[in-house]
Amino acid sequence: MNALIFKDFKESKFLPFSHPKAKHIRGVLKLKSGDEIFAGVANQNLYKTKIFETAQGYEFDPQTTPLENPPQLEITLCVAFTRPQIAKRIMFEAACFGVKNLVFYAAQKGERDYLKASLYNSDEAQESLIKGAEQACSSFIPNLLLAESLQNALKQTQEAEIKIAPDLYESTQNISQIQAKDKPIAAVFGGERGFSNADREVLRDCGFTLVSLGRRVLRTDSAIIAALAILANATQ
Repeated sequence: MNALIFKDFKESKFLPFSHPKAKHIRGVLKLKSGDEIFAGVANQNLYKTKIFETAQGYEFDPQTTPLENPPQLEITLCVAFTRPQIAKRIMFEAACFGVKNLVFYAAQKGERDYLKASLYNSDEAQESLIKGAEQACSSFIPNLLLAESLQNALKQTQEAEIKIAPDLYESTQNISQIQAKDKPIAAVFGGERGFSNADREVLRDCGFTLVSLGRRVLRTDSAIIAALAILANATQ
């Protein structure tokens, strides 16, 4: 945790000792009353503040110093529903990189049961996003959306100028060749079994280029980390 990001303004006023963030402050950061910490409310300003220990928990100095907040990347990331433990990793990494929109969709070749996982409609999803923002020392978290199909997910990508979909089998360009400086990007990832032929046709019809991340078969979360690292550099 490189910054303390609260889910709302209410949480930013007081943290009881039972709260996981308070336990991290005491047990890991080992901060004392009066020490300073970077903090912010999700999708609000980032600042430097002092913490004060009370009998029940931590309070925070209302007089804060504004900090420069790392900007979000103009990236809409669309990912097929996957098993919850992998999805939480994807949420964390998407927030850490600064993705603007994160869309999970039901893939044709995916497991329909993943769509029913409680993760996607619970506080657990927001917690994963906030942990990623805390790692990056930013208060921005992605806008999380759910779609019932690839076609519905692609409705969220209409404003993107660069549209790519990593595909091991039918790629026509290496992702490192993408010229994306100052352009909004949409990146679509298939499920654990990749894209179907019908998915590829839908993507091409919507203006997407199938790109390569190399010749190895990567796990979904690994492929996303690799792609975001390249795209983050390409947008600078």
